[in-house]
Amino acid sequence: MEKIEAKDFLYKKVVDKSVLYQGITIEKIYHKFFQLFCDELLYHGSTVQAKILLGGQLYDVDLNNEGFNQRAHPGHSDIIQFRYSSNTPFALKLQEIFYRTKMYVDPIQAAKKKGDRSRIIIPEGQREYIVLSSTNFSNIFIMDCITLEEDAEMKKELIKMPEYDFEKDYTPLVDPTATVVAREAFVKYRKLDKSIGDSLKKLYDYRCQVTGERIGEEYGCQVVESHHLDPFMKSLNNDAENIIILSPNFHRIVHKAKAEFNKADMAFVFPNGVREKVKLDKHLKK
Repeated sequence: MEKIEAKDFLYKKVVDKSVLYQGITIEKIYHKFFQLFCDELLYHGSTVQAKILLGGQLYDVDLNNEGFNQRAHPGHSDIIQFRYSSNTPFALKLQEIFYRTKMYVDPIQAAKKKGDRSRIIIPEGQREYIVLSSTNFSNIFIMDCITLEEDAEMKKELIKMPEYDFEKDYTPLVDPTATVVAREAFVKYRKLDKSIGDSLKKLYDYRCQVTGERIGEEYGCQVVESHHLDPFMKSLNNDAENIIILSPNFHRIVHKAKAEFNKADMAFVFPNGVREKVKLDKHLKK
């Protein structure tokens, strides 16, 4: 069998009770990635058998597009989910990896009154993450995990690096004196960040979201870069909605001039009063 390899970033999610025991609901903002990068489209009301590669092991799951009554809920987006039971090998593996999240949600769930279906919110400083990518096989996905330990070690390393250096396409060097965990966490975050950026670049056909231009086409290449709206060095937020695709020149100008991004107006605001609005948007506005 051909080796299973990651293809395109699809989804990043905070680990919660649902992930540990029931399934993974894909937020609306990420549906575009599933439609664009999955080889087989999942139609409304359909379910397909899928597999997730986690830690070198393939696990069986259902990939479901819930068949709710569209006439009764006009305009409601599809509900795409990976579904599994709490005692399946896949769920048990997730509970093992994310035992800290399990230790947080289990007592809260146990203390709930009968019929209480309120969502358990994971505090910001206690969040762990899963990341899903498509592969070179239809209906086979790869999952990466980011634990609290890796998150903490990563923060220590990021303090030492300028934001623009991290955002460049080459992989920055890690402090050789850093711990093994810190180095591994850094590589994982950098790989993830690049994967999300690459998927967004494809989504915009390698055009700058602000200027609309495609750089390098006359030379047979495309050159665009990923920029974090909230600085990644402070937020560790590389969710798709925190990344915008910019031309290299405009990206450098944003950093050099220290422009702020106004999300309400969808525009970069420069200290001299100049405003540059986003021209292309397929993922920032939910």
